[in-house]
Amino acid sequence: MPALAAEPSPSFRPPYYLQVICESTSGSNLDARAPSQPTPDVIEQLLIARILGAHGLQRIQTFRQYQPGWDFGEGQPMSESAYRYMSQFLRHVILPPNKRPSVFLGATGNLELAWEDESNKRFQAEFSPTAVEYSREDTGAEGELDASEIIRAAEILSV
Repeated sequence: MPALAAEPSPSFRPPYYLQVICESTSGSNLDARAPSQPTPDVIEQLLIARILGAHGLQRIQTFRQYQPGWDFGEGQPMSESAYRYMSQFLRHVILPPNKRPSVFLGATGNLELAWEDESNKRFQAEFSPTAVEYSREDTGAEGELDASEIIRAAEILSV
């Protein structure tokens, strides 16, 4: 498993916090109004940190700060819809062991994940506010699905 950053940013929670959240949410008695329990946003960020690592989470947090025009005058801010679809995808996809996807922000505000399997075959998923485009080098599968079919995209790209 790749090592995480030696000193995570102050906004990244330590693994102990992740363990507590996983234990507290497994009983499905989470009350969002209780101040001692994590908010859904925190749980989502921890899920992303677990899968993409501290660096991946930090990249997303940085992308959120980008202003219109960030890409030589053309770049759009990160789409929060694309972020939600990516997060939903990460809940369902089965990734190869010891491989973390890299996350990128496209000039249109879409988010893209890219990773390789154990045979170094490439996988990609790009999330827009309305769709997910995908490709998988090992089978040659590629296409675009409506955003309502995110789980289907996760099944197609699972190893």
